[in-house]
Formats: sequence, C-alpha cells, structure tokens
Amino acid sequence: MQGVIPIVGSTFAEGFQSWELSFGYTNGETDAWFLITEQNNIIRDDVLAEWDTSRITDGSYDLRLTVRLQNDEIAETIVEGVRVRNYTAIETNTPPPTSTAVPTQTIMPPTATASPTPTETLTLTPLPTNPVEISQRHINNSLSSGVIITTVSFLLIGLYLSIRKTIQ
Repeated sequence: MQGVIPIVGSTFAEGFQSWELSFGYTNGETDAWFLITEQNNIIRDDVLAEWDTSRITDGSYDLRLTVRLQNDEIAETIVEGVRVRNYTAIETNTPPPTSTAVPTQTIMPPTATASPTPTETLTLTPLPTNPVEISQRHINNSLSSGVIITTVSFLLIGLYLSIRKTIQ
C-alpha cells in the first residue's frame, strides 16, 4: 500500500457507543497504537477513514478497530501485516495489473479477523525519488544564503548607525 488508503469496514455492534481506528507496528517492541480517527456514529460497510501512509516510514503495520460498547465493554478487530511501501520497491505480481483501481483495506466487524495472503511471484518495481528528500546541495545553498543575508544585514545596520551618528 502507498499514499492515501481508504479503510472500509463496519462499526455496528449491539450496545454501540463509539469507535476508534488506529495503527501500530507489526511485531513492534512497544505496544503503542497511533490514532487514525475516532467517531461516535455507526458505519456499515463504508469508508471508516482515509489513511495517509506517506506520513509514516515504510514497513509492516497492524490496523486496529476498537468499538466501545455499553457497560465499558470493548470489541476489537486487528488486521495484521499491512505492508506500507511509499519509498521502497513494491513487490507486484507478474504480469503487472492493468487496473487503475485504488487499493483498499477492509476491516471486518469486531467478530471477524482478516489476514493478508502471500503472493506467488514477486517483481521489484522501482519507485520515484522521495519528493521531501533534502540533499547536501540544498543544505549548502541554505547555509550560504543565510550567511550572505546575515552579513548584508549587519553591514546595512552598521552603515545606518554610522550615518545617524554623523547627522547628529
């Protein structure tokens, strides 16, 4: 998956109060979950959220749908092993698909669990360069511009103070 991914699912459960959708690292050393969205309305087989994966590093993640029920009960569904590949090569089936459909990840109601299926033949597809990458040339240009602007500013302030002192 890459880019903005619509996450489709259902949040209906008996005694529904609210729900939240979050993601965490697959097999992570920490048990941290990062909130994507939370709402108080019931959604049935529709888009729960648009997940912008370009804001996270490439890797494998788990998606968690937590539905809060009456009496402080919680129904939870976790989809494991969602692979995000925004900046590294993407493994694709051979031959490559001709469809332009947007990939979606479906989260099932809290009683169901889904898991990814392995692919048979993989081909590496190179990705375009990272548009937010900062090169050494950019850093050097910024540093040079800052030094020049600072030097000119000090010279102008000195000239102004010198002229002001002469006029008084």
